[in-house]
Amino acid sequence: MLPPRVMTVADILAAGGLSLDLGNLTPEQYNQISEQIRTAVKYYRYSGLSFNASLDEAGVKALAVKDTASTRSTVIEMQRQGEPAYAFYAYPTALGLPSSYAVYDNASNVMAHAVPELSLLNITDDDGVAMQYALVRTPTKIAGLVRVVIG
Repeated sequence: MLPPRVMTVADILAAGGLSLDLGNLTPEQYNQISEQIRTAVKYYRYSGLSFNASLDEAGVKALAVKDTASTRSTVIEMQRQGEPAYAFYAYPTALGLPSSYAVYDNASNVMAHAVPELSLLNITDDDGVAMQYALVRTPTKIAGLVRVVIG
């Protein structure tokens, strides 16, 4: 048996993909391995506030928060003092389009439950991997403490 090898998304893309020989696994073993692989892949996600109604790649990378995750679903709390700004969230389209979206004020009242503004753009992440990203924006500018929930 070969020792485990850690590969980044950049390694996998450079190799032209990933092929696994799973041999004679039971369905239970196959499902377990598939789940481990699916949750092990992490993508960069970006979120934050901007006065601009649209952002390019540099604008997305300049947002205040960058994290990694294997899902698009998230809850983001943002605080805006002074002039209202748009709340943005960007993630790879490989994770799918939002299935739900809501913006809540600090008293947990729904402020906007409409479909957010959504655009697509290509971003090259810090690992040099270029991917298409979904950029989700609140329909209106926000002020104060808000919670954005994306499913």
